[in-house]
Amino acid sequence: MPKFCENCNNLLNPITTSVEYYTKCANCLTTYPVDPEDTMLFEDVKGTKFNVYKKLIDSAHKDPCNPKIKLSCECGSEYHKQIRVGDDMKLIVVCMGCKKINLYEAIIMNDA
Repeated sequence: MPKFCENCNNLLNPITTSVEYYTKCANCLTTYPVDPEDTMLFEDVKGTKFNVYKKLIDSAHKDPCNPKIKLSCECGSEYHKQIRVGDDMKLIVVCMGCKKINLYEAIIMNDA
């Protein structure tokens, strides 16, 4: 939930340093401490740990904005949807038939 300044009702901006985390109003420059219940969390994801993107990946086959490519699947479906996730923008393909999830690089290497 976004937090707002008590003085001017402006949206608070998160400020992080190497030793502390707080919010600050860009308008009146009032700072506020962050409590443990705040939902503004940062999680650094490296490699192929895609569990934080589970909802995004699970719904990729239904999203009309994701590109559709012709790629055969074991289930008989001819089409997959593409999605990119993570800091390194790994390309994931999701079968539109069985919803099977694969890294695109792994598919290309297996077909070669």
